[in-house]
Amino acid sequence: MNDITGTLQAFPPNCIFQNPFQHLGERRVRGDDFDQLVADIRANGVRTPPAARPHPDQPGCVQLREGRRRFTAFQQAFPGESFTVLLQNISDADMLDDCIRENVFRADWNDIEIAEMMETYKRVHPDATNAEIATRFNYKNPATISNIRKLLQLPPAIQAHVAADKLPDAVARQLVGVSKVNPKAAQKIADAVAKAPKSEKQDTFDEQARELFWKHGINLTRSGWSMDWLVDEPVEVTRDLGDGDNFIGACAGCVFNANAHCMRQACYEEKAKLFATNEVARVSAKMKIPAASDAEKTHVIFTGTYGDDDRARDLLNARKEIRATLRLAPRAEQRNSYNYLERLLDSGAVTLVTTDKHLIDAYFDERARPSKAKTNAALSADKETESAADRAARVEQERKEMEEKRAARSKMWKSYYDAQWLLENAARTIGVELANDIRNDAFAKFIESEFSINWNARGAAATLEAKFTDELSREQDSFRERCLRMANVALHVIAEESHDGNYHIADNEHEYMFEQVRDAVMSYCVTGAEKFRRKGKLSFGVEIETYEGWDVPPVHHTPFNCWHCGQFAGNVSEKLTKRDLENGWIDLGADGVFCSAAHKDAYANANAQTESGTPTKQKRAADKPKRKK
Repeated sequence: MNDITGTLQAFPPNCIFQNPFQHLGERRVRGDDFDQLVADIRANGVRTPPAARPHPDQPGCVQLREGRRRFTAFQQAFPGESFTVLLQNISDADMLDDCIRENVFRADWNDIEIAEMMETYKRVHPDATNAEIATRFNYKNPATISNIRKLLQLPPAIQAHVAADKLPDAVARQLVGVSKVNPKAAQKIADAVAKAPKSEKQDTFDEQARELFWKHGINLTRSGWSMDWLVDEPVEVTRDLGDGDNFIGACAGCVFNANAHCMRQACYEEKAKLFATNEVARVSAKMKIPAASDAEKTHVIFTGTYGDDDRARDLLNARKEIRATLRLAPRAEQRNSYNYLERLLDSGAVTLVTTDKHLIDAYFDERARPSKAKTNAALSADKETESAADRAARVEQERKEMEEKRAARSKMWKSYYDAQWLLENAARTIGVELANDIRNDAFAKFIESEFSINWNARGAAATLEAKFTDELSREQDSFRERCLRMANVALHVIAEESHDGNYHIADNEHEYMFEQVRDAVMSYCVTGAEKFRRKGKLSFGVEIETYEGWDVPPVHHTPFNCWHCGQFAGNVSEKLTKRDLENGWIDLGADGVFCSAAHKDAYANANAQTESGTPTKQKRAADKPKRKK
């Protein structure tokens, strides 16, 4: 039983100790108003003597229950003089509770100090659960308690940065997982953030740590679940996740969540399994497709191929005995790979399986082999009943549709080759500028940002890569080599931003569109292109001057475009077809491809004039100085 009355008694300063459960650093003791407190005590004395108890290990000494700031200020106001306390009998539990009550709502209390107090509470109350600790420290989620306590696993030097208010709590939390993977890297990151100005600490952390996240972390933005999932209901698993912990909770606030990258693979795997199980149950109830049981032997039908959604939709509409073999199961494909069934099944964690693979294979084989005789018979029957006028109209309509498709493909191919040309030429120009300033800090920062996080940047065009490599093998000049290397990097970046995500040439779609490439080049580095400037984004850190016609493509010399007028043949493949030749196209191989005999002759005459030294009309026009509008 505690003595709530107590007696006033004075003790010399060297016999007064702070509360053993109070983890209050010198910074907290003094604070911004400490000098005012000293002045007040010097003028008026200590108005309310703090409570204390006899020291359990040092006879004649006491431990303060509270009032350390008053005692410290008194020492400064009256050096060496005895200090009066209210002596009481106080238990360890009450001493600790006072500390918690005094500090739990303090806005300037950092997570290291809270973690130390939580550890102390656990030591005093060894049977306390995380839920009880959460209630005592005013936290809603018990999983938060485990995360905060893990901060004490940080190296002492990093903890010191937090205690000194040089490392934000949010950054310190993320460094727990990093320190498990690479302690040296964690210390380097912490030191850099500690030195950075307050407004730049988070940006410094992002820049310093992104490569580490890319190499060792798991991208949580592609997990499928919300960051708040399990925030109120952490789940206990049988697997030891590390340090004796077997609870999985929300990714939000987790110390192993470093910039949306999980640094704790075991936890991610358990969470992924639970999420997939829940998703299978949800989708099963929605689509009325049974979930696969452990007793059933099932086979995966789809393995992540384009068009899986169409084939799956076909299965769902198939005859009854086909549908009866379908089941839902957790998707076991590679993490973060695209799931073509996601839109159909309303979940990226679920896939379709079957209990009868042979039946499904036979069904798709049947669908892939329609009766040719049946088809031909149907067409013959239609033609027999078709009148001459209808037939003529049908043929004309088919001809128009074919011409429209060919015209669309012709336009598409020109845009594609124009974009490739602009990519190459712009990249070479930018490469020269970058090579002139090889220590371009802005560009280095950009590359770090672009290629550390965006690990899937495509690199644009393999053919241009080969071209650069070939030139490097022949060119010995170091400056030229640097230009080409920088150009190659610039090409990759511009191509990535210009990519429209389409690969279906036959459907009149293409990988790069000319307008997108031009806008990307201007956005990154063209002088004076204000509407294209990258506001709030990183750029190359160089500017290039443009000239009139810098973005006007030449006439390309491909195997399926006219070398005189530039028109592309409207076919799917990159070569002339039999139909093109029937329509008047001429293929002279290395000597040129032409859409007509007239253009062949015009090209030959232009070349002859150029070789004789007589400038052509086109060349004279090109050489004439441009008048600015």
